[in-house]
Amino acid sequence: MLARAILRDNKEQQSKTFHLTESALAVLKAHRYRGNIRELRNILSRAMVLANTNVIDQAVIRQSLGGEKVAPVRQNLSLKDVELRYLQQLMETHKGDREIVAGIAGISVRSLYRKLQQSDEPDPRD
Repeated sequence: MLARAILRDNKEQQSKTFHLTESALAVLKAHRYRGNIRELRNILSRAMVLANTNVIDQAVIRQSLGGEKVAPVRQNLSLKDVELRYLQQLMETHKGDREIVAGIAGISVRSLYRKLQQSDEPDPRD
């Protein structure tokens, strides 16, 4: 019920409604959550980005849980660089809609704006 409620609440931010298959729900139920509800919300947010349709199936949930690597991460990237790449990918996926991206990332629109602006500044390490 909680996963469906999160997807339903996200409908206000997304242009489409997402649905979970029974097999996807089974994977979510079997997962051992180390975090709180935020972990479930993040898993579902990744699933919505990764899903090719409005149906989220078992494969998408497993990918969202990290069962399959989405993209290799270079070892020498800082946390700030990884965060920036993630936010830029979300911005591209959601056609620059900062409110949707901020909601998915779990930050305010102001924080999102600030993080994206910092990417335009020269790196003092250079």
